[in-house]
Amino acid sequence: SNGPKLRALFSDLLAAGQLTLTDIKEDYMEDWQRLSSMMLIDVFWRATIGRKVLIFQPDSITCAAATMRIGDFVEYDYVGPPMAGPYWQTSDHNSQWGVGCGGFSLRDRAKAILMSNTPRCVTPAAGKLEDQQLGAGWKHIEKRC
Repeated sequence: SNGPKLRALFSDLLAAGQLTLTDIKEDYMEDWQRLSSMMLIDVFWRATIGRKVLIFQPDSITCAAATMRIGDFVEYDYVGPPMAGPYWQTSDHNSQWGVGCGGFSLRDRAKAILMSNTPRCVTPAAGKLEDQQLGAGWKHIEKRC
């Protein structure tokens, strides 16, 4: 579990009541498909606390010396680091930028609940992992959600 490391890293936000850490236990990490499916249902998002949700899978890392902090990105609905590979380069957005890796991502809770409850938000990339769906269908999502 990354719990102890995350508590140390975000101690100031925890102390200020701006962050809550929740360990979802190892049984959800059996495979990517299981975790991805969980993040497509509203039950998961309704169980989260706060306006923003930071997804931090065990294989994620942060850089303590980084000049930018999580707080620099709270204005966005979804922020994730770029990923390599052909399946990440399929964005329908004019910029050709996808939304990035979901395993380390900051997301807007209300937007995630809306998207999981709104059939018109289902992307043409349905069937892929959830972060790939978001990356491949960003323009589709902007128009419909």
